[in-house]
Amino acid sequence: MTMHAAATVQREGVDAFTRFIEPKFAKGRSRLDASFVNDLHVARAFKVAKRWKGPSHPKLEPLLVLLQQTGVPGKKVIVFAELRDTVDFLVDLLTRSGLRAERFVGQGSREGRKGMTQRQQQSLLQRFSAGEFPILCATSIAEEGLDIPQVDLVVFFEPVASDIRSIQRSGRTGRDAAGRVVVMTTNRSLDERYLWSGIKRERRMKRLVNKLASEAMQKSLAAPTDSTAG
Repeated sequence: MTMHAAATVQREGVDAFTRFIEPKFAKGRSRLDASFVNDLHVARAFKVAKRWKGPSHPKLEPLLVLLQQTGVPGKKVIVFAELRDTVDFLVDLLTRSGLRAERFVGQGSREGRKGMTQRQQQSLLQRFSAGEFPILCATSIAEEGLDIPQVDLVVFFEPVASDIRSIQRSGRTGRDAAGRVVVMTTNRSLDERYLWSGIKRERRMKRLVNKLASEAMQKSLAAPTDSTAG
């Protein structure tokens, strides 16, 4: 749990960190939660986070600049984030900054916070497709299996180590026209480890796919053909 908390503040920001910690102070908490928040280092970090008045994360300013520069009429953007708390925070931040953004998350509930019903998801995607708002802030639910329209820009708020997930996210753009993918990374943080791990896995997968395609082509060329004399 401590490692998760440290990763959260590094990769997601101060806001996501405090939202992760706060429920663990609630009445009826488990012994594990009580032990966690009573740890002197955790308690001190939480107090510092609650008093913090600066930006939640260094990524936020370049993200705003990127989205404002992309704000051409008719453009569509998906911003992926790992945590629902981060998605909620980003939607609020972008809205306050004058950008139109909506939240897109899964159906399950998380610590008392409800997800979206299937009907709500479908309605939101229809509005997004129709251009009612240009920015969709989503968790991994938007990676696959849903009828999400072609978008012009995909943003990873943090890198993912999975080659499959990276390909799925990137595949949301560039289908019918040129698209762009931006992966936001914080220097000297866990982001770098996730970034390079994902790049290595993706390269390995592409080499394997190319090898299999080459072998299939060779077998096809070597197969005998049935020629019948006329």
